[in-house]
Amino acid sequence: MMKKLIAVLLLACMLFSFAACGGKTADEPKETDPVTEATVPEEKEVLETDHIKIEGLYLDNGYTDKDNDSMKLLYVFYTVSTNDTNLKVCSKNSKITIEDTNTYSSEKYEVASKWIKNYYYSDYIEDVYMGNELKMLATFKMPVAELAAGRNITFSLYGVEDSANLKLTTDLIQTFDSAEAIAEKADPTGYAEIQDMYLPADDETESKVKKALNGYYWSFYVNSTSYRLEFFSPNKFEIRVPALNHKAGGTYEVKKGFICITYTGKDEPAVDIPYNWGDDGDIELHCTDAFDVH
Repeated sequence: MMKKLIAVLLLACMLFSFAACGGKTADEPKETDPVTEATVPEEKEVLETDHIKIEGLYLDNGYTDKDNDSMKLLYVFYTVSTNDTNLKVCSKNSKITIEDTNTYSSEKYEVASKWIKNYYYSDYIEDVYMGNELKMLATFKMPVAELAAGRNITFSLYGVEDSANLKLTTDLIQTFDSAEAIAEKADPTGYAEIQDMYLPADDETESKVKKALNGYYWSFYVNSTSYRLEFFSPNKFEIRVPALNHKAGGTYEVKKGFICITYTGKDEPAVDIPYNWGDDGDIELHCTDAFDVH
């Protein structure tokens, strides 16, 4: 009996020794709050809520701000959907906050819009009705130092209340050297389609387009202001804005999907006007889309 007791005591001592010398185990207590002594849950990233899903965060490191070279553009691609309340969304006036400290508002930038096709990117409010979804882009200009590794990100995306429940870190951000490279990564199908639209038109298409343009004019409105765009042989154009007493002209070039106009001796940037052929065989110019910066 004595031998059995001694053997049990020796076994207990050995087990205690192993437990004391061993490393951390799965049952080791987690970090606790020093005041309440309650277990502190591990922080987890939240990329999706009932109405929103983050598709990607991309930094345009090639963006140059004319006022401050430390400012860069952060692209936030996301999908809005709803199975209950209808939503009203847009790309402007969303908020991003870094480390619960500095907050920045989204704006629409021309540099970001050229190559994006399948994501809604506009200052105008768009309806997302129950059962539908909409792919969206918001862009934020901020100091690149804000986006150092390991920093916390929260959002308040316009029209989507539960976007406040999103929790991300800057470690998710991918960096590219241009807006075009970001578009190719985030929207490869749309990017390829736009690339094709910018290819030079063949001789037959160019001749057909010029015949449909030269000698004709288009009247349209941008932000309640009337514009008149007229084309002349062989590849000239003139645009008038009567309310602003403004007139300018230059040359145009026919691409597979755009009429690209370039001003002569003016500060205005070139404008790329999408076009297609209607069911009646007439050319359709999407002038408002081209000239409206919003």
